[in-house]
Amino acid sequence: MLRDLRFALASSDGQGLAVDDVAQSTRAGGGGGGGGGGGGGGGGGGREHPVVIDVGANDGQSLDLWRGIYPWARIFAVEGNPTTADALTAALRRSGDGVGGAGGVTVVRSLVGNVSRTATFRRARAAEHSQRSGMWPDGAAETERDRFDYIKIPVQPLDKILADATAAHPPPLRLPRPPSRPPRGRTYPIDLLKVDVEGYDVVALAGAPATLSASRLVLWECHAYMRAALGGPGTTHRQAAAALAAAGFESYKLGRHKVLRFDGGWYQPALDVPEFMGWHNCLAVRRGDPLRGVLLRKLNGLPECVGPWGLGGAKETE
Repeated sequence: MLRDLRFALASSDGQGLAVDDVAQSTRAGGGGGGGGGGGGGGGGGGREHPVVIDVGANDGQSLDLWRGIYPWARIFAVEGNPTTADALTAALRRSGDGVGGAGGVTVVRSLVGNVSRTATFRRARAAEHSQRSGMWPDGAAETERDRFDYIKIPVQPLDKILADATAAHPPPLRLPRPPSRPPRGRTYPIDLLKVDVEGYDVVALAGAPATLSASRLVLWECHAYMRAALGGPGTTHRQAAAALAAAGFESYKLGRHKVLRFDGGWYQPALDVPEFMGWHNCLAVRRGDPLRGVLLRKLNGLPECVGPWGLGGAKETE
């Protein structure tokens, strides 16, 4: 997901407002890197650790990116595919990262949805088909059994997953918790929420109102696998934007030629026409965030993104 993109985002509100792509990556000050900050606080000047929630962490291919953006981050890697979660856990142990603790990576084994239930999960038998692993619609025919196994796995809303995963932590480190307005430091307990669950992304977002309210930025995959015809839940960009708007976000689709806003009156039905849905990434950002303008300027017209989605005279961002 945005593998060729490097952000340099502030881990504290109003500090280090730099964003750039891989060709000219920079990180502004703010004291996040290096060997600073002992005790239970964060890296650098003793601030609280940044927090990244990686839903659909796969085998951890984005972990180095998150560490580059947010030094000393506490990363919660949520992965529902048992085979992939095993591989991720083993890799972290080999690397010495461990699987818990402040400043480390916590692997959380769960599928993410909008209600607690047991779901069918389609698991690829070979790596070349792993991109098509994911939750399978209830009652749908279990196709391509030569390539996939169909297993039953519990599903939980992300709000509950994070509450359970942090229940033993000191109260100031539990998630999700409401944003605060400190005189200095981080307003939002979660610096970045990333969701990539192969078409069920909108379902995951809709089931996480507390997590969304606690998040500063949301990056999620928005593509044709949302369609019921392709094994998805039949959700839409409009539904995603509504869930995010309820938590105070604007929604943007990243692309090769433009950044396209689609919340509220900016929504266009063509976004949910099958031939235009493609394979894209969407960003949710708060209007009052000091990073908003920087992000939208730097992410407008990324050559790394998938090509145009055929919307003709679509409105561009402000």
